[in-house]
Amino acid sequence: MENGANIYQPAQDSSIRLGLIASASEYSGTSPRLKGPVLEQMVEFDPSQYANARRATFDAFVIGGPQMPMLLFALYIEDALLNWLADPTEPEVWQAIDTWNRQGAVPVALSREETHTFVIPLLQKLGGPVNLLRHLSNQPATDTFATQAIEVCKQGMLDNYDHPYAPPAAHRNSCVLHTRRVDRALKRLGYEIAYPSSESGVTFFHARRTAVSASYADAERAIRALH
Repeated sequence: MENGANIYQPAQDSSIRLGLIASASEYSGTSPRLKGPVLEQMVEFDPSQYANARRATFDAFVIGGPQMPMLLFALYIEDALLNWLADPTEPEVWQAIDTWNRQGAVPVALSREETHTFVIPLLQKLGGPVNLLRHLSNQPATDTFATQAIEVCKQGMLDNYDHPYAPPAAHRNSCVLHTRRVDRALKRLGYEIAYPSSESGVTFFHARRTAVSASYADAERAIRALH
């Protein structure tokens, strides 16, 4: 995915999908192999069909942005591609990467009506260009990340992303990784966090723009004032 400011134009959709990162201890009754930070995403397909998957690859990439680079976690499991767009200023993200590297595997939870967990072996440690962003950890730029991430997701840019060493995917799901810093940034930009609800018919964890939220231009001005 190329770095180009011209592809970031305000989008009109009012919500974006969110993914989770949680401790393995929060997943009761799961395999003892599930250790450390777990990446979770709510999906539109039945994850149980991948319970015995023989082909799975997890990797991390750097995506360029008009104001700052971003991290992308990508899981290719059989014919499904899952993306998590992550904030490089979030210390929790780097702690997770370090833990996964020590373990040699990444625990993942995919949820629809039920949650199914997977332990994805790393073919190699997550590093290389990714480590070049470590200096951003704990820097005051999460508002910038959130603004970029909103536009990337609303325009479906991640859905056009193909894993560099995997065939085209039959199922795709993409989200922004929800962390403490991202939560605060989204709220400053006029978004509220919403969970799946039978009343609304929404089946995924997401952030939605409130009626009193700022416009895109207002958000840009707020970010410039902060930084």
